Amino acid sequence: MSVITPKIEMGLPLSPLELSPVLWLRTDSFAGLADGADVTGWVDSSGNGRHLDVSVGAQTYYKDVVNGRPAIWFDDDGYLYADNFQVLFKDIDDPANVGHYIMFTVALVTAGHVAKDVLWATDGGLKRGQWVDEDDYLVTRAWDGSPDAAQGDKIMAGAWHLFVSEYDGTNVQHYEDNVDAPADQAASGAQLFVNEEFFLGGEVIDGNYLKGYIAEHIIFPTGAMTVENRRRLAWYFERRFRLETGSTPPATEWTDVSEDVVSSVSCGWGVHGDGPKDRLAEPGTMSFSLDNSMNNSDGTRGYYSPGHGVAVRTGFGIGADVRLSLTHELHGTKVKWVGTVESAKPLPGVKDPRTVVKCVDWMEEARAAKLSGLPVQVDTQSDALFATVVAAMDAQPPGGTSIASGSDEYPYALDNAQDEKSKVSSELLKIMLSEYGIAYVDAGVLYFEGRRRRGGAGSVRLALDETNIVKLGVTHGRGDILNRIQVSIHPRRVDSAPTTVLFNLRSAIRIERNTSVTINCPYRDPNQPEQRCGGVEMVTPVAVTDYAFTENEDGSGADLTAQLDVDYVDPPPGGNSAEVLLTNNGPLDGYVPDDGLRLRGKGLYDFEPVLSDIRDQDSIDEYGENAFGYDMPYQSSAANAHDMAQFILALHK
Repeated sequence: MSVITPKIEMGLPLSPLELSPVLWLRTDSFAGLADGADVTGWVDSSGNGRHLDVSVGAQTYYKDVVNGRPAIWFDDDGYLYADNFQVLFKDIDDPANVGHYIMFTVALVTAGHVAKDVLWATDGGLKRGQWVDEDDYLVTRAWDGSPDAAQGDKIMAGAWHLFVSEYDGTNVQHYEDNVDAPADQAASGAQLFVNEEFFLGGEVIDGNYLKGYIAEHIIFPTGAMTVENRRRLAWYFERRFRLETGSTPPATEWTDVSEDVVSSVSCGWGVHGDGPKDRLAEPGTMSFSLDNSMNNSDGTRGYYSPGHGVAVRTGFGIGADVRLSLTHELHGTKVKWVGTVESAKPLPGVKDPRTVVKCVDWMEEARAAKLSGLPVQVDTQSDALFATVVAAMDAQPPGGTSIASGSDEYPYALDNAQDEKSKVSSELLKIMLSEYGIAYVDAGVLYFEGRRRRGGAGSVRLALDETNIVKLGVTHGRGDILNRIQVSIHPRRVDSAPTTVLFNLRSAIRIERNTSVTINCPYRDPNQPEQRCGGVEMVTPVAVTDYAFTENEDGSGADLTAQLDVDYVDPPPGGNSAEVLLTNNGPLDGYVPDDGLRLRGKGLYDFEPVLSDIRDQDSIDEYGENAFGYDMPYQSSAANAHDMAQFILALHK
């Protein structure tokens, strides 16, 4: 008997301890503290004992502030520091380089603040520190006998950010969120006054304090901070707090967790069926259980209980990368499944506590993601259309794509989706039905195969015990015999000129002075307003011709059109709707009245489909008639419909 050995690995982010932090303040250290409780200090988790054990003013612990994680609220009246001069700046700089450091702070500064919101500082006022100033600019200052300050663009106050500050011996610099973006910097020489105390959330001399939250603060020696380590830390914060920093993802570092797997591994992927309509893979799944007792690899109960506190394995939880590889005694090892953790459910029990882990592959991302803002694709081949839709997603297949050549070119596509509710997977299915190819994910790679490459679909459903495949099945019955095939295609009609009104505002919109409003404008058939349609060559709205802005809701009063700007968001506009930004630049509030905004372009209409209907009489006589309808949403050729009907009939009669 052949033996197959599964291995489960997780792409867990690094623990900051791997880079030897000199100070690490994380809210996990408050486990057990009541929500809304006062904070009297913050324990150092670096192992160096640099605890900030004195609280001045009001700091409050809140459990669920940043995507399910806790944070500390600073109320614009104080700070945290260490008693009796136990944490000086010289204690937390780079031991090998006086005054050198790199700090990472996850924080939120409230909107509407009117003073400097200090994230950290030394006790010499603001000689050295990082803050958000009165105009929302991020500032980081060093001191070589005079102040040297790096200042970048305005931040978005009221939102969570990753703030990084650094002095490397030549420059003081900082990053906001994206650690791969060019740093804002200023030259600064050898640092002076390094014997000053370190303060978090304020500074003592000028009375500048933070009004906002801090969720985590870590300081490292600069020597540990390679470009890749900076990215690894950004990824750690992204996964921990579900932030979007825009940083380049680091190379995935896989950790074998097979030692802690205490169940069989059940997984499935690919196209689950071999019928004519089985063209697109369902979301792949994998499930297994992990040892959550003291018998696991770390010897820690609760090691696989997300939200449990400091005991939880770093990076484990929803969204963690997972992969399955299979090792065959003759054929070696091959990665077969790549995805992410969808849920992790700890099961209580004194004798056998475990965590049931359920995972999904990239097809679940496609099922959940909305198709939004893509323009109509004109004269586009099926493989290029498929690639365009996939590229528009934020979450890309972890292993990339493998796209073979398609068979057909479509005059128009993406015109009959609905941005407000259409999902990427539904659009991919339309493409695959039109092509009669298949698309699936295998080992993290998204494959597109046209009908000339493989006309039939496949199925992979299996379960593994410790050494063997224990279930694999394919069924075939009378219902699979198809002997009458009806294939429908959808020729389009397009207007001759971009003058058709495809959207007309039906309720007034009030816009206050110096503010903007974004609205979604679905295109409709002007002759049948209840019917949606596509739009191409959309015209940029023109004042008076396409929009009006007035003093009163009913369109009366002063004409304020000159103070309104109307623009498409991320032009060109979408193929079935447009997002429009309305900006009131003037000194007065006003209204876009009913019928006061319209969008013009060429309408694209999908009328009655054309049907090709063929049958095999011999099969009907033997098995009885079993008719099958097959829709090709982007096909427009009657000849292609006839050929496809014959092709399906030959395969399934």
